[in-house]
Amino acid sequence: MADRAASAASQLSLHQLVEPHRWQRLQDHFAAVLGIAIRTVSPSRELLVRPSWPSSVDADQLICGLKVGEELERL
Repeated sequence: MADRAASAASQLSLHQLVEPHRWQRLQDHFAAVLGIAIRTVSPSRELLVRPSWPSSVDADQLICGLKVGEELERL
């Protein structure tokens, strides 16, 4: 019975487990506390919520540092 529940849970998407606005707030909080940029992507490489980054990092630094798009190739 536990195996069946685990199998069913593994098939749920993030949006089925957590409302997108709640996930966004959690992701924003993690980014601020950890001081890093965070993006949540699906297995098909699409963004599930908007990217989050701490206020100490401006957009140009973020784009340069992440080399936007290249890191997704490794997933």
